[in-house]
Amino acid sequence: MKKIHVLVGLALAGAFSAAQALPVDFSGYARGGYGVNTNGGRQTCFSLKGTRNVDTHYRLGDECDYTLELNLNATLAKNTDGSEWHVNFMLKNWKKWNMTSGMGGQGPSVDFAQAYAYGQNMPMLAGGTIWAGRRYYNRFQLGINDHFLSNDDGDGFGVDDMNLGGGVKLTLGVMTNELNSTGANNDFMQKYIAKVSDIPTFAGSKLQIRGKYQAQSKTEDRSTTPSTQIAKRKNGYQLVFIHETPNVLNGTFTAGLRFDRRVGGNDDGGQWHAGNGKSTQVFAQQSGGFGKTSYDVLSEYKITKYDETNGAGMAGVKDKWFSIGGRLDTQISGPMRGIAELGYDTVKRSGAAAAADNSTFNFTHLTLALAFNSGAESWSRPTVRLYYTYGKWNDAYKKAGQPTWEGDSNANTVWGGKSNGSAVGAQWEAWW
Repeated sequence: MKKIHVLVGLALAGAFSAAQALPVDFSGYARGGYGVNTNGGRQTCFSLKGTRNVDTHYRLGDECDYTLELNLNATLAKNTDGSEWHVNFMLKNWKKWNMTSGMGGQGPSVDFAQAYAYGQNMPMLAGGTIWAGRRYYNRFQLGINDHFLSNDDGDGFGVDDMNLGGGVKLTLGVMTNELNSTGANNDFMQKYIAKVSDIPTFAGSKLQIRGKYQAQSKTEDRSTTPSTQIAKRKNGYQLVFIHETPNVLNGTFTAGLRFDRRVGGNDDGGQWHAGNGKSTQVFAQQSGGFGKTSYDVLSEYKITKYDETNGAGMAGVKDKWFSIGGRLDTQISGPMRGIAELGYDTVKRSGAAAAADNSTFNFTHLTLALAFNSGAESWSRPTVRLYYTYGKWNDAYKKAGQPTWEGDSNANTVWGGKSNGSAVGAQWEAWW
């Protein structure tokens, strides 16, 4: 993270009469690239994305978007009690490729992904951090399939990482998420979040417990008098257990269990849809390395049971999703590395009234890449990757006419009527 100094004028109740030189941390993340599919046309990403509430994919060679995040964090005050006060701003531009227009046709769009103030190391808050504003919050991501088990980005306030003793920390937050920001329809979801982290278990292992209660607003249109009422909806909850064990196969083994009662909306950053119903999910991930080779292995299993709020005939319908995949990243020579990633997803529906709907969809993803990093390590950035990606779906998925690529809005075909496809391209990625 680079340190740069700028003049920041402060006038806090007359306490400061002149500008002061204060440190500002500049950090960021960016990725983008170029690609074509081998059947003709622009870059294509394959998956079961959006199918039966499966919204995840193995990401190497399968990210059809441009992302730019520029973050500025200014230190405004340092006090004698050890506390510090900061403001944090992040500008974000994100655009995805789709089958109707590429990046060039979409134009630039930049917004504030984060804008908040915080005070850290607060003695009166057990060494915790108090904050308010818009921010990325309560995130827990699985790497190689780009899947958030927990994500509560939005506007809110809270106190993070209060010390409970023995290294255990407590976080409490309140967040809102607008479900529909267009026109006068501004119903939103209120979320009450609690997290207990760094609970010691055995041999250096740690457990964290994340809980959330969420409820939608009672009114649909806050601009009318009286406000337009919406139908009463069930409230929701989420409970996540995450356990990390170090020093396993020269790496870290992480396993978790998640329970969800969803009430609609897209409150996990678009990464995980349980629909209106109850879901149970387990996952296990092993990451590590030996010599010049790093590795990641990941598996997830989820059962989703729907209720009547999903529409006619959905009550009692059940989806079972299983995913397993892995990645190897090894040094070939100097900063040149070879990467291979293989992933498999399958989802089976049962309980539907129509026998044809009780089918099993599956998808296999393979990517081979040659990477040129800024250093010899697998995590060195910037990097440029040259890749080949292959995807294959089963016949049942093809017959169902499901969309199969990022941004695909044509639900009547599977990649040109085929059950397999491939793409080649180059991707760059950097963080600082």
